[in-house]
Amino acid sequence: VGFVSDHKETTVFWYGDGFVSLNDEILLDDNTAAPHCVAYLLLDKKYRHKQTKLPRHFTTKRIRTTSVHRLAIASDGLAQTIAQAPQLIDGLWGHTSKMSLQFWLNRTAREPHYCTDDTTIIVFERKPTDQKPGATS
Repeated sequence: VGFVSDHKETTVFWYGDGFVSLNDEILLDDNTAAPHCVAYLLLDKKYRHKQTKLPRHFTTKRIRTTSVHRLAIASDGLAQTIAQAPQLIDGLWGHTSKMSLQFWLNRTAREPHYCTDDTTIIVFERKPTDQKPGATS
């Protein structure tokens, strides 16, 4: 999962498993045990299971950058956790310091069966226009 953004357009892309939320719409919430992995495309077909059909491209979503208010991308560890406890998605938003998302993740990962797989999160949240310069959101 990933995204690229400039002043005009933001493109979110994914291949395989992970988690993507764009403006509160969940675009990807895949935590399957045997996901497609882009690295599999590098393998000679003789080493892959004959029934395995791999997508040949990333799935993408494009949106005007000015329309992006909240964006979260994460590895499958978060997707598995959100599948178990959907209310945890609210914990991604509203952090007021550079470390508060990390603290939230640390607290969440202490719970049994949460974040048992690799868990990496990138969150973008646009500041309200009425907020003073230098304030964090």
